[in-house]
Amino acid sequence: MALRVWPEETLAPAEAQQRLRQAICHAIEPSLSGPVHDALDIGCSVGVGTLALAAWLDQRQAPARVSGLDLSAEMLAVATVRDTAGRIQAWHHAAAEATGLPSASFDLITLQFVCHELPQAPTRAVLAEAARLLRPGGVIALVDQDPDSAVIRRLPAPIATLLKSTEPYLEDYFRLDLPAALEQAGFIEVRREACDPRHRVLVARRALF
Repeated sequence: MALRVWPEETLAPAEAQQRLRQAICHAIEPSLSGPVHDALDIGCSVGVGTLALAAWLDQRQAPARVSGLDLSAEMLAVATVRDTAGRIQAWHHAAAEATGLPSASFDLITLQFVCHELPQAPTRAVLAEAARLLRPGGVIALVDQDPDSAVIRRLPAPIATLLKSTEPYLEDYFRLDLPAALEQAGFIEVRREACDPRHRVLVARRALF
């Protein structure tokens, strides 16, 4: 995925992946007012973004407790194997909209390339659950395709049609005003920052009340 977002550059796979993950973390940083003690990566899949998040937080501060959550037991099994250093606090098997985790237990929650896989109603439910899980003033970061990206807007019609055929909820995602949905879920100070020519990071803070 990371290789395809810089089409005019020749990057090795590891280099492209590192560049993307660094850009994501760079976008999150301005919304963090202090150390992150507990972080949760929702929709973590095989843990690529979860491990990158943990590595960044290790460099930023004293080590944080980082966990991943996914609905797929198979993906979590792979994530556990990939976590060779045992860096992740826990790999939770649960639905993103009903995690069963304690309220107000995280300072940072990320959803990396998750929302475009969901219809609008489940996306709103996941945002509400994230607001419940975050401590007051905690930060949420949504990484996903940018509907306003020139790269996406210039896609030839056949390619766009093919993309939508493999991503059944992509149209729902493009039609959803995600910044407004964040505000409706109780988030404030919504920021948008591009992390590459095709993807954006939406960062917001949970209200203090």
